Amino acid sequence: MRLALNGQIGYNPLMKSIFGLALLLLSSSAAYAGDVAGRTPAGLYEEGVEYLYSGQYPEADKAFEAIRTHHPYCRYAALAELRQADAHRLRTQPLQAIEAYRSFLKYHPGHAQADYARLQVAECYHSMLPSSWGILPPPAEKDQDAARQAIVAYDAFLSHARPAVAGSLPQARRHRRTSIRQLADHELYVARFYFRRQHYAAAAGRAELILQNFSEVGLDAEALWLAGKARAELGEASTARIHLDLLVQKHPGSPRARQAREELGHLAKATQTPAA
Repeated sequence: MRLALNGQIGYNPLMKSIFGLALLLLSSSAAYAGDVAGRTPAGLYEEGVEYLYSGQYPEADKAFEAIRTHHPYCRYAALAELRQADAHRLRTQPLQAIEAYRSFLKYHPGHAQADYARLQVAECYHSMLPSSWGILPPPAEKDQDAARQAIVAYDAFLSHARPAVAGSLPQARRHRRTSIRQLADHELYVARFYFRRQHYAAAAGRAELILQNFSEVGLDAEALWLAGKARAELGEASTARIHLDLLVQKHPGSPRARQAREELGHLAKATQTPAA
């Protein structure tokens, strides 16, 4: 199955397996008593799914809502609720989709598709990450709440994920790393902002936050340099040396390593005892 998500066409193995499960349920279910306008819940669900993946969202919603209203206790009611959340996602309405997926998880925490719902919450937040576009400010300058929420949501998915969703784990981990890197880029932007304005204590604090919370995302050399140089400007030579020595040891080939060696030389001269 190929789905239009965020304006692009992408292959989603998990949703394909879910759709296959839905078809299996449809083929194995007997006619359900009390149908709506001559349609069984199975027939309404099949109709809704066809409308959904052909982009006829109002028609799909009517079919799913009919199931939930007239057959709230049948096996298709929860699936109809989940497909309504999918409709928001496919229509690029991430906030509405998140609310719908979370409602599904609240009322159906043990459902076979709970893992899928958790993943979609994370993917919705990931789709809201700031991006570069035209003359707008770069992503690092923008609010990063979506990145924070995405990380939390991916952690929730990965901690609950069962073997049935193994095919979705690599993408979830990759998107989680993307979210972490974007949040780290923002912290680096703030650290540089403070450093340029000679707010050295704030700059050092932000850089050290990167080293503490976002190590190994590719920003360590720059963070060590900012932290070391800012601490040196504050007159905190011992702390500055710790950062700068670590930069030279762990990132000897970095352009910042040369600057760190020079700064260490300046610190050594400044602390030498004058000859008698």
